[in-house]
Amino acid sequence: MDMAATIETLKAQCPNFEYYYAIVDCAQDDSLYEKIQLSECQYSALLEAEASEELLRVSPHIIELRENAFCSWLLARGWGRSWAIYIASQRPIGYLIRHFKKLSKVTGPQRQSWFFRYYDPRVCRDLLPICDASQLNRIIGNAGIFWMEGLDPTTTIKYSWKSGQLECSTYLVNGDNQAIKQIIHHPDKGPAADDSDSYMSVSQSQYDTLKEGAHRNFILSLIREVSTRHPDKAKVYSQEQLIRYIEFALTQMNELGGHGVHSATCFIEACFSFGWDFLSNPDYFWVREKFLDNKSIGDTNNRLDTLFNYLKKQ
Repeated sequence: MDMAATIETLKAQCPNFEYYYAIVDCAQDDSLYEKIQLSECQYSALLEAEASEELLRVSPHIIELRENAFCSWLLARGWGRSWAIYIASQRPIGYLIRHFKKLSKVTGPQRQSWFFRYYDPRVCRDLLPICDASQLNRIIGNAGIFWMEGLDPTTTIKYSWKSGQLECSTYLVNGDNQAIKQIIHHPDKGPAADDSDSYMSVSQSQYDTLKEGAHRNFILSLIREVSTRHPDKAKVYSQEQLIRYIEFALTQMNELGGHGVHSATCFIEACFSFGWDFLSNPDYFWVREKFLDNKSIGDTNNRLDTLFNYLKKQ
């Protein structure tokens, strides 16, 4: 990222802590697991029990940060890509390992058991402001301050939990550390204990909020991808226009039978290449005939992938 934060940014915005950590989602990039192993930093996987090598490669890891090449690489490459959240703490890594391992899963409103992606800044930003006191003590507790990229990666967000209040502070990455602060009061539902062995429960309203947030973040990720590949075409639209067009395009893709992240990327690429109305435009009937309606290629997802590869060669 052009405006990535650094370890100096973290320490300046969260000063006077003894330790600084990253909780990294190794599933976000294939290189992360090996980079962590070679980092010369103290680290641990945040899993409940022994796991296979295959699972470790895509699991969250906590790393004690040092001012070294790995830390610089992590922030430079991962900032704005939802690779990690960061913790400023007075606690040694053993304490944080025990604390965060208890967050591996949550219980849904119908008693479902879900893996809890609290270490994804997109999830964390949506969830923390709508948690009650008991939930915040389970998630943050005495671990320290949570710090991460904002929705706009030119900003950072810091969450501090103390005395029943969540303080949310927003900074510019390259600013003078003057923050916009918001105090969020939370209802206290049940005992606010952070040492329980039971899974944290997520309410229906919280689930709905997270689902809406996940969809919004998916749309924004598609906008970033297509804007990177087609900057001149993308800049003629406002973000609000792109959101509306992509929502419409995804509905069309679903009607064709396509699904999944990669198929969405493929279909949006076709829209940028041929126009948002290309499915009904007679000038592009050949696209449907050669690719989208061509059952010899396979299912709709395979056809979209074949079309995407064709476009990349043009």
